[in-house]
Amino acid sequence: MAPASTNLIVQPVVCVIGAGVLIWLLGYSAIVGIGVRSSPTLLVLHSHFSYWLSRRVQLVSQARRQSINTLISTAKMFTLLLRNRQAQTKLIDKRVGLMGEIINNIRAIKLYAYERSMSQKVSAVRESEMAFLQS
Repeated sequence: MAPASTNLIVQPVVCVIGAGVLIWLLGYSAIVGIGVRSSPTLLVLHSHFSYWLSRRVQLVSQARRQSINTLISTAKMFTLLLRNRQAQTKLIDKRVGLMGEIINNIRAIKLYAYERSMSQKVSAVRESEMAFLQS
């Protein structure tokens, strides 16, 4: 009895030689017989190919799930940044509006010496803006 490793080398050679002899004797119609004879081998190859293909599809689906999860987390992060920016914009608008009001009424502020109180208002708004940015 020959070892199994020898059969792995010899059997394919015997099959190829046998197929060549059949084609030589019967012509190309022997290919049908060779196909029928080798169908169990094809079934084994098909099962291995099916396993490989299913693993490949499984890996692709895992990669898709990961990319979808990444997309969802990116969307959540973008939403959080957008809300944060909108709140920051409200504070900036408040400060810029106050500065516009001061510039438009600079003569009255100077006339009645409201510089200190206006400066305190702007500083208070700016401090709240900075506190929001640091949190």
